[in-house]
Order: sequence, then C-alpha cells, then structure tokens
Amino acid sequence: MNTSIIIPFYNEGKNIPLLLKELQDVFEGMNQEYEIILVDDGSDEPVGELKFKHIRLFSHKKRLGKGEALRTGVKIHEIFLSLCKK
Repeated sequence: MNTSIIIPFYNEGKNIPLLLKELQDVFEGMNQEYEIILVDDGSDEPVGELKFKHIRLFSHKKRLGKGEALRTGVKIHEIFLSLCKK
C-alpha cells in the first residue's frame, strides 16, 4: 500500500461519494496503490452504499469528536499493516 488516507466525517452522507469519486480518479490517474479509511463519527444521516475500490468504512455508534475519529482511523490502519506483514 503506497498511500493511505483517513477521512473522519459527521453527517456528510451526500458528500462522501463525490469526494471518493474525485480521489479514485486522482489515484487511478497516477497509477498508484491506495486505501481510503472512512470513519463515520456517529452521523444522523446514512452514508448509503459505497461502490468504490480500496475503501474501508468504520462507524462510531455515537459522536466522539474529530480527534477520536482520526485515532480510530489510525488504529485501523495500524491493524491492517500488522496483518499484512504476517
């Protein structure tokens, strides 16, 4: 994995697919491996179904704040890295 992006969000269900499309276009144009870790910080509105490659979506059951959502994303990234090394 060359690039990992962590995106915490709250009530951005309508904007997330637009952002993912833009990011996917950029990375595929660069022919670079990537992963995008989305952390929903207890949103009231659903994100819906995301049909994108290289996406991992995690959700907090309640709002914990941007910092905690970022920490969740980093922890998830570290877990996946350690699993890949085994």
